[in-house]
Amino acid sequence: MKHERTDSSSSQWGQVGTSPLHISGRSHVMGRSEFIDDIPKPRNLLYVKILTSPLAHGKISKLNVEKAREMPGVMAVLTAKDIPGENQIGGIIKDEVCLAQEQVHFVGEPVAIVAAETIEEAEAALELIELQLEEEIPVLTIKDAIAKNQYVGPVRKKLKKGMWKQFLQTAQTIWKE
Repeated sequence: MKHERTDSSSSQWGQVGTSPLHISGRSHVMGRSEFIDDIPKPRNLLYVKILTSPLAHGKISKLNVEKAREMPGVMAVLTAKDIPGENQIGGIIKDEVCLAQEQVHFVGEPVAIVAAETIEEAEAALELIELQLEEEIPVLTIKDAIAKNQYVGPVRKKLKKGMWKQFLQTAQTIWKE
């Protein structure tokens, strides 16, 4: 395959049988690329570590962050209780919490966040957080989810042919051309 410089007359993807040059390829091979570690750190930079669930499903029976909060260099330790307003990050369907509250639903689910002056302080503070979980049986198949009535989001109505009239009558807004 030929490697060719693309110009404004060809698409950004080059032509069949060629591969366009990478946008930062020249700076990479000449040692001039700037990476995140090359950028000076801001004066008030904090390092963040996240305590995550080791279980696929369980009830949070204890979450104590007080020792971590008291540690030198630790600026904040946050749990779901510290989130003002709704603890929700579901973009379209409100089905995902930012930090676990009462239960964990997957391995790696964030439970607490530590912000500290150094990465070592953040890691040490994470070790001081007391998390106790009562393991529950996870739902791992569609069959089990249906049997336990546990769905990822709200159950949506099934649309059938001819139902448009029914929806038109209850619609809040109707656009006509």
